[in-house]
Amino acid sequence: GTRAHGDLLIGADGTRSTVRSQILPEVEPQYAGYVAWRGLVPESTLPADLHAEIFMHNMVCYPDGEAMTAYPVPGPDNDVRPGHRSYNWVWYHPLDAEGLAALCTDAAGHCHGTAIAPAAIRPEAIAAMVAAARNALAPQCAGVSELTAQPFFQAIVDLESPRMAVGRAALLGDAAFVARPHVG
Repeated sequence: GTRAHGDLLIGADGTRSTVRSQILPEVEPQYAGYVAWRGLVPESTLPADLHAEIFMHNMVCYPDGEAMTAYPVPGPDNDVRPGHRSYNWVWYHPLDAEGLAALCTDAAGHCHGTAIAPAAIRPEAIAAMVAAARNALAPQCAGVSELTAQPFFQAIVDLESPRMAVGRAALLGDAAFVARPHVG
């Protein structure tokens, strides 16, 4: 709601760039056909046998057309003491556009587009994710997803701007191009 004046406008405001939508309104992120389910599991909640098997390792799983990776990370407040750390995971899982719309629909029936706040994800959607994990992933990976108190997801998108400058406006970073998160 405010106005500012300057010689150059730099839009480095992410995938859903407001600047890009104003200078290149025809350029929009395109859903790539899969989501990244994510979660953190407190180390203290891992069963002893699963902890011994996975915690000090970067775990990967590659079922057909999918990928999951999981690894230890510091806990709250960057705590690295044993028992206070967390186990982070991300699972790239195919999902068609209709499935994404259903996943982004809250308990009241409101579809939030291509993203939804983690707390608004319907319990039955999380239960379906856990069931899919049990079906597709190694038991250790499925176990980690089941132990996650609040899993969340992001729709993976592609975006390629035909140009990075229009007049005195420039696009940088994800405002101009999106690299899928797993390319690194």
